Amino acid sequence: MGVTTPKNSFSNITINDNNYGLYLAIEGLQESYLERNYGYDHGNLYKAEGTGTNLKYTGETQSNYSGLKDNAVTSITDDDFQKIIDMIKNLNNGTNLVQKEQVAIYLPYIFLLMSLQAPTCQIAHY
Repeated sequence: MGVTTPKNSFSNITINDNNYGLYLAIEGLQESYLERNYGYDHGNLYKAEGTGTNLKYTGETQSNYSGLKDNAVTSITDDDFQKIIDMIKNLNNGTNLVQKEQVAIYLPYIFLLMSLQAPTCQIAHY
């Protein structure tokens, strides 16, 4: 599908001969992820916590989305963040934004792999 993803690996955790099970280790979405996928200092990375992270359009004022802007992992400008507001506005007011064929391919994999970081899940694991 052409979507970049964090590195991951299955890890069988054993401590003092006690097996604690099989876990999925996932790379943190930080600067190293951006550098590996997009090149040095390219792209903006946001950690969504707090006000305005529900992607509901509440106007052009950037402070309405402080949970996104204040938690940016990378350095951003007001112009960079305006693109996020424009995206949120389009998500709320746009039509025909979903490519049904792509979603039909993507969703079964989410459910098959029980992806807890997928758009269908409400839990944040970071």
